[in-house]
Amino acid sequence: MAEPEWSRGRMLPLDRLDILLAREIADLDANSAGDPSFRKPIHSIAKKLGVDENTIRSRMERWRKTGYLRGWWLGINPTLLGLQMFQVWLDVHPDSLKSKAIKKIGALNEVGSIKDYFGDSLSVSLYCQTESEFKITLNSISRICNSEKVNWIRSSFPNCQISLSDIDWKIIASLQSNPWKSFTTAGKEVGVSTRTVSRRVLKMAKSNTAFLLVDINPKAMKGAIFADLLVFYENLDAGRKVVERAIKRLDEMIIFREPGANHCVFALQLENISNVKEILHWIRNEPGVSEARLDILEDIILLRDARRVKLGMELKQDMVVQPNNRGSSRSTIRTSH
Repeated sequence: MAEPEWSRGRMLPLDRLDILLAREIADLDANSAGDPSFRKPIHSIAKKLGVDENTIRSRMERWRKTGYLRGWWLGINPTLLGLQMFQVWLDVHPDSLKSKAIKKIGALNEVGSIKDYFGDSLSVSLYCQTESEFKITLNSISRICNSEKVNWIRSSFPNCQISLSDIDWKIIASLQSNPWKSFTTAGKEVGVSTRTVSRRVLKMAKSNTAFLLVDINPKAMKGAIFADLLVFYENLDAGRKVVERAIKRLDEMIIFREPGANHCVFALQLENISNVKEILHWIRNEPGVSEARLDILEDIILLRDARRVKLGMELKQDMVVQPNNRGSSRSTIRTSH
């Protein structure tokens, strides 16, 4: 029997089950509050998707073997540290300086990840205490990229009001690069019992302390294109209708979506480049849409949360986190140079 193509190191386009599985993993609620291991149990995912556990494990193993799945990471809820997460879309001028710009941006303490899009486009996730601090960092990034027009949004996270002990932070550090690590192994690394790790992780999970991140490699995909569709709408009511229509039209392409008060980000799998023009033309002409952009994803540079873990371990039990606003905002601004 012929060897399956994926076993020879090529990841075929995600099929319907792959996409549904990706949606389950990307669901923030499924990977934080109420889940005692910061990861949704395989049997729970399998039951919801109507397949057996071995099928889910086989899919995830295929992702890993083909290089599509580079690894897992335990993300820290920014509100735990009194931080807000912002996402920025901008262009690099000239695009020949893009690699240098990515290196400089990645060195900034506020940067959590960078998405490298086809052509001169980038998106950057930032963690800042205030919008004022964010805009200072945004100006720095804009100068690095020589970019004037910038789109940005503020991402929403569940409020996290908990004071973590030194042991809690050590447990997070132990699990961070391998969230699937056994509690027994984590306990040995931290110097506490398995029962202590289990009890403290349960407490942190119920308090929205962390969530599961998937580090994927778009370059491993063959026969498909990954793209991010950013849509701004005029108001929340118009936005609901826009998102409903987008789901109806693009459902088979949507890997996950992140809605906000006046925006929505869709992660898409497209068949070919012609889909880009077609989707962008359609969404821009939809009633209630004020602005939209669609970028083809080439790579994701995940800069880990180690900096924030270090900060948390320094703050230890003295940290008191005040509730942050859960609303989202966006702007199209011109930055100073």
